[in-house]
Amino acid sequence: MGENSVPIRERAAQGLAFLGVGVDPTLDAGAGDREVTAAGARVRAFVIAAREDLQIAAEVRAVLSCSEPE
Repeated sequence: MGENSVPIRERAAQGLAFLGVGVDPTLDAGAGDREVTAAGARVRAFVIAAREDLQIAAEVRAVLSCSEPE
């Protein structure tokens, strides 16, 4: 959630703080796949590129390759 948005990740982490989620602002300001867990957090937090475009393309290909019922 919020792969490309620091403010979205910050708000999500605040909403999940009761579960032990915490995001370190310094780590969160980085780029690429990375861990952004705040010191003392009970739950590890990561930023990972989702590549939804590849998943959508794979699903479209699967639908289009299905043969039409006769």
